[in-house]
Amino acid sequence: MRNKGEFAELLKPRIKLFSLKGISLYRDIWIEYSERYLKHYFNILGSGWVKIYYGIEAKGMHGYKYLESAQMSFDKALDELPRFQQGKAREIFEVIESINPRYEPIDWQVDYKSGYRWSADIPWSNIRYGYMPGIDLKMPGELGRFQHLSTLGITYQITGDERYAREIICEILDWIAMNPPGYGAGWYAPMNVAIRSANWSVALEFIKDYLSSQIHQEHVIIFLRELLRNLKEHGEFVYSHLEKGVIHPNHYLSNLAGLILVSIATEALIDESEKWRELALEELKREAFIQVYEDGVGFEEATGYQRLALEMFFYPTLFEVKANEKFDGSNYLEICRELFGRNYIDKLRKMFDFLRLSSKPDGRIPLIGDYDSGRFLKFELPDIKSPDVSYLLPLAACFFKDSRFNVEFLQPHRLKRYFPIIPLFGAEAYDALVKAEPVKLNEIKSRRFPDAGMFVMRNIDDYVFISCGPIGTAGLGGHGHNDKLSFELCFGGRDIIVDPGVYTYTSSMDWRRLFRSTFVHNTLTVNFEEQNRFSEKSPWWGMLEDTRCKCLEWKVSSSLDIFEGEHYGYTRLNPPLIHRRRIEFHKDKRELRIYDSLLNQNPEDGQYYVVLWNFTLHPECRIEAIDDRVVSVTNRDVRVTFTVNEGSWGIEEAYYAPEYGVKMKTIALKTKGSNAQNRRFTIALEKD
Repeated sequence: MRNKGEFAELLKPRIKLFSLKGISLYRDIWIEYSERYLKHYFNILGSGWVKIYYGIEAKGMHGYKYLESAQMSFDKALDELPRFQQGKAREIFEVIESINPRYEPIDWQVDYKSGYRWSADIPWSNIRYGYMPGIDLKMPGELGRFQHLSTLGITYQITGDERYAREIICEILDWIAMNPPGYGAGWYAPMNVAIRSANWSVALEFIKDYLSSQIHQEHVIIFLRELLRNLKEHGEFVYSHLEKGVIHPNHYLSNLAGLILVSIATEALIDESEKWRELALEELKREAFIQVYEDGVGFEEATGYQRLALEMFFYPTLFEVKANEKFDGSNYLEICRELFGRNYIDKLRKMFDFLRLSSKPDGRIPLIGDYDSGRFLKFELPDIKSPDVSYLLPLAACFFKDSRFNVEFLQPHRLKRYFPIIPLFGAEAYDALVKAEPVKLNEIKSRRFPDAGMFVMRNIDDYVFISCGPIGTAGLGGHGHNDKLSFELCFGGRDIIVDPGVYTYTSSMDWRRLFRSTFVHNTLTVNFEEQNRFSEKSPWWGMLEDTRCKCLEWKVSSSLDIFEGEHYGYTRLNPPLIHRRRIEFHKDKRELRIYDSLLNQNPEDGQYYVVLWNFTLHPECRIEAIDDRVVSVTNRDVRVTFTVNEGSWGIEEAYYAPEYGVKMKTIALKTKGSNAQNRRFTIALEKD
């Protein structure tokens, strides 16, 4: 057992977060969320606020409800542990009780939507997903990432209330007791192990002053001993099970990012940490040029994973810079160039630039491709909705000393997005950026991202995002959707046409395929066939690169933006067809014109095919009036008219997932035709 002096080494500031003592900004929000966490209420992946405990009765998922969770008690869970862990677990809970006699253990193995539980006696490599309906392994995995600890840590810093520091200690000890190394849902996927170790390392930084003041207490010594031992086990596990070469390359990024954070936190305390750090740093630099296109977009072709990948590049980079002995408190770029090189910095800047230029007028990202609400670390206010990425841009403004990233989005409480500057760059940096003149929306212009095949048309608070790129992940399509030549549309800052998003992954193949399908995206479907066929080898994730998208024209001016592109996904049909789409954004008229053509490569008399068009409306949209070819739609104070040159409009029930695990009913405008060569749609803002 290490002595107090050795643990003093662990309590030295390493990640170097700035103190929040004396900060009163949004105090009520931080307390509100932390009080929920004290009572073990969590809102994870669309679950709503749910108390997680042994014996919880689930509501069920997709009509499936499992009884394992309701039948489990804490005593049963202890008996379920591998025999070598049971005595240790009981000893740890004696320590927890001495810290907080009212502490109620958390069930870390449960999918609390379906009620299914994994056993803590099962080796992680034996755990499978997708074999039983309604079950989502992401639920315990997400809870076990411990990203809520930063909220508790920030609240402790702001309030000085030691209950929040003690809760962090108790929850970490609880997890250690009930999750023996390599067993149970908590160890499934090295990605989750890496992210957990990073969040434990950050949480430790937030409560170091509390631990230092209580170092004479036995429970603090035990906690530090167990934490250090487990961080070593986490690092060894990730290092030994690197997820390189899998269909989800962001997993490998998480492995590297987690190893860097835990290595910084345990420097000189774990012999292997330097080995982990050297590997992770070299590989992180290499992956920036494998996983990120030259235009700054992640090669998974999913905007939600762009945010996740950026966090896993940026935060380890920032903390490596701050941990460097040459860092003087402001020379971020100088140290970064020395550690990572100019090309890496340029790539990182381009990733931020994509968010700056592609975000909607309110700071949210369009939901192109998969989006599982995944995160690495959280420093923003906990009430910020997950598609909102605007909190990241002020961090780029501080790191790069570049005012272009200080964008004034259409947000009712715009100053909220600046908060992460305080723990990461300090209160002075926060004050300086808040007082600086922000970039107005009218200063952000339309932009093409040629490698990703993503196109953004902008006109102040009007916005169009077009998808015309590869399926992603070097042709594997792991997180890509059948959304080619599909688009999103905002007028006056209001969502009108939206991508349906992602509702769930492995809890339902039917819902998984529906939200990936051509039929629900804002494009056309021929003969009820998918643009890209789903992969038989990887049915949950993969697809075949049938579309091979091509941009034919891209022109931008102050009054008119033009996009024209085509895909070849339907050349495999009989007759072989090319879908060509032209989109014109008439900015002065505030009007979008869409021209669709199906080019028959081998025309023959009598050939017949069915064409279906879909336009998914945001759930806040309402149909005001409709006739065969004209529909009037409103979203609060914005009214638009949809016109089609032939055929007639129909209305069908549809679904929209603003974040993972949330499914909302909405409506879609539909029309159809046969042997359609030219179809024209006009979507225009109605002026008073």
